[in-house]
Amino acid sequence: MKKRLALAAALLIALSMPCANALAAPEPNDVIGSWYLAGVEVDGALMNAAYIGSEVTMVLRENHTALLQMAWEEDLEGTWAVSGGQIIVSAEGTDVAFALMDEALSTEQDGNKMIFRREKTSAGMEGTEDENDWVYLHVDGLNTVHSGQLVCILLSENQTTPYRWAFAVSDDAAIELEHDHYKPDPNPEQADGVGGAHAFFFRAKRAGACSIQMGLAPIGEGIESALQTESFEIIIEDAFEDVFEGASNQP
Repeated sequence: MKKRLALAAALLIALSMPCANALAAPEPNDVIGSWYLAGVEVDGALMNAAYIGSEVTMVLRENHTALLQMAWEEDLEGTWAVSGGQIIVSAEGTDVAFALMDEALSTEQDGNKMIFRREKTSAGMEGTEDENDWVYLHVDGLNTVHSGQLVCILLSENQTTPYRWAFAVSDDAAIELEHDHYKPDPNPEQADGVGGAHAFFFRAKRAGACSIQMGLAPIGEGIESALQTESFEIIIEDAFEDVFEGASNQP
């Protein structure tokens, strides 16, 4: 279950959510019902799951059975109980502890914090236009972002092999790499050959069209030597255009 929950943590844009102390002893009636994934916190950054179409639902039933529904996985059945001031959801031999905070259930798995709320969130939530937020780029179709915005390309990578993702941008005056981060998959049994995910964060700098080419190439070689490639087409809009258009309509 930890691995499945970690999959959900790869989805997301920023979501502002205050922190509060967990209830000392939540009552069962406080948590019975459906809970929807609202956001995920990764490395201190909060992301709105609805922005990229993530649908994760956790149902805690009155008979203390639990159901986890994810769009990309089969339904997962389990049980739940209140213990030590936390809600413990158990499935497939694994226990996951949730804390009840500000009418939200939150859990931390492998360094990623997942937050569930009673109501589904919308993609256009307050705070999602902050220039410090990021959005994930998709291979299919055009990706529309704003100047100044941070965008992320998330790709599977196995650093036990001699291949790494390299990149090339069509216009480095329009978009540039700020940083990247590799995270291995959980490997409690210390098995050989376990991979992970590599996130590349680019800053959109000015309005216009551009593209990012990603290639899985031998270590130390460029994208021209790639065995596998992915292309991301991007339209960067002026972040202030709407502001000036609105001003022109003022009396």
